Amino acid sequence: MTRFWLARIVRTAAVLFGVSVVVFAIMRAIPGDPAVILLGGQGTAQDLQRVRQSLGLDQPVYVQFLKWFSQIVLGNLGTSIFTGQPVLTEIVPRLWASLELAGFGTGIGVTIGLALGVFAGARSQTFFDHAATLVAVFTISMPAFWLGIILIYVFSVLLGWFPTGGQGGLASLVLPGLSIATWTLGLVTRMTRSGVLDVLGHEYVRTARAKGSSESRVMYRHVLRNALLPVITVLGVQFGVVLSSAVGVEVVFAWPGIARQITQAILERDYPMIQAAVLIIASVFVCSNLLVDLLVGYLDPRIRYG
Repeated sequence: MTRFWLARIVRTAAVLFGVSVVVFAIMRAIPGDPAVILLGGQGTAQDLQRVRQSLGLDQPVYVQFLKWFSQIVLGNLGTSIFTGQPVLTEIVPRLWASLELAGFGTGIGVTIGLALGVFAGARSQTFFDHAATLVAVFTISMPAFWLGIILIYVFSVLLGWFPTGGQGGLASLVLPGLSIATWTLGLVTRMTRSGVLDVLGHEYVRTARAKGSSESRVMYRHVLRNALLPVITVLGVQFGVVLSSAVGVEVVFAWPGIARQITQAILERDYPMIQAAVLIIASVFVCSNLLVDLLVGYLDPRIRYG
């Protein structure tokens, strides 16, 4: 087990290093000069050169990368070009807001998706199964930002039950959380249904029923536990996808998350801010997958020793 964990941790570190190289290279390939944006197009050639030198942009690309990466190893993510503040102090509150929203939405989607998937799989080819499948397809196909607009109009404008946007308590989480939950709900429903149908045909399920176990005991002790392994695997990827693709929902609900911050930083060519924010999101994404690998390896010895 220790060797399994060490192998996954080493692989995670290698992935994060690769992500840092790719992010740095892409940022330098994007058209636009931060010095020009800072000066507002009003500076002379000497002014541009002075600003680029102060930002370290006049040095070779590999020198810029080595300096940036060495500071990251020491825990220094750099200073924002436009605000002059340490990047970490600006990113952490935004990251926490995004994690709060993504965690709330994913929790809703997983809870409802598991319930629908189990009932649909246990009652295959019935009306409930067809209805659950229709809900899953509908939620997967629906853009989260479009659903957010509909929810605001119905529950905020017409009914006045929830605020239209901003961050402030549980009430402000409900509508954006529901918007984000749609994709997770549909995905978990379909995967749980498929897993339940697959496990129901195994010998140990028929044996448990033959021994007189109640249907609820068979479903939740024998079927659901084994059907959840692929669902857990997908959830590790899904959480990172939700976190990185929530920009539409954050814009619609004026949510002060990291996705909105990255969008603004790209428009301003704030290299340190973009690089640090993307690297942090990638770290959350990779670490969530690492935790899922370790959890699945713990639950299923065939994966750990395979």
